[in-house]
Amino acid sequence: MLFFILLNLLNLQKNIIIFIGDGMGPEQMKLIEENGYPWTSFDGFSALDVRNPFCGVPDSASSATTIFSGIFTKNGMVGMGINGKEYKTLGEIAKEKGYSVGVATDVEIYDATPAALYAHSKDRHNKEEILNFLKKSNFDLFIGKIDEKVSEKIINFNDEMDYLKILKNSIKKLKEPYFFLIEAGKIDWACHDNSLEKLKKEVDKAKKIIEFLIEISMKDKNTMVFITADHETGGFDFENLKFSTKSHTSQPVFVFSTEKFPELLINQIHLNQYILNYLK
Repeated sequence: MLFFILLNLLNLQKNIIIFIGDGMGPEQMKLIEENGYPWTSFDGFSALDVRNPFCGVPDSASSATTIFSGIFTKNGMVGMGINGKEYKTLGEIAKEKGYSVGVATDVEIYDATPAALYAHSKDRHNKEEILNFLKKSNFDLFIGKIDEKVSEKIINFNDEMDYLKILKNSIKKLKEPYFFLIEAGKIDWACHDNSLEKLKKEVDKAKKIIEFLIEISMKDKNTMVFITADHETGGFDFENLKFSTKSHTSQPVFVFSTEKFPELLINQIHLNQYILNYLK
């Protein structure tokens, strides 16, 4: 499970950046690729099984909770088990280990994926409760859409702003070592709408961010970059450029890393044959 790999890496006191393309399955990733790039720039590569024993096909809340807290939970719950118990997130653990922590998204800062790193709630739609966690959070930086002033640490993003430019400026302000979550949340929206035009636009933005992160890792060997998704949305088919559903699917998602994966991770993920068949 990716959570335990990231958890172990926190002990190395290296910078960790995790980029999540919300809804970005393997087929959406093909839209980003040009002759293998940028995916050929990564040393680590495997797949994650997003299926959830409690709900089958996950939503962003349950899948992000699995990534950040290492547990399965019901759809709609963030940072919390099915019994209502709060589980520490990688962001909270990183702070305990002396990291500075940042959370960035191009959608609402209280949306499920970013919220799963700093909040604990039975209901992903409980905006007031989630924002109360943000207010009390000791994280160092938040970037995202919000319609009220709840913290001096928030950069209020809007669609007229250049997301990549904000990321470039903000990452310089994070004291090392840092743990930085960056989400491209609108990929999911485009796939829910079954809009190829919107999807192409959003994956193009994602590609530019990924290229920037690769550049950082090449310049600074103390920075590790992970690229993955919380789930796939839309049942997208790259070959025919068509969608098969407006909902999420249980399709596996890929994870790429600038660091080679430990053998333990490879053994834990039983989907490598799926990858080999997929790439034939």
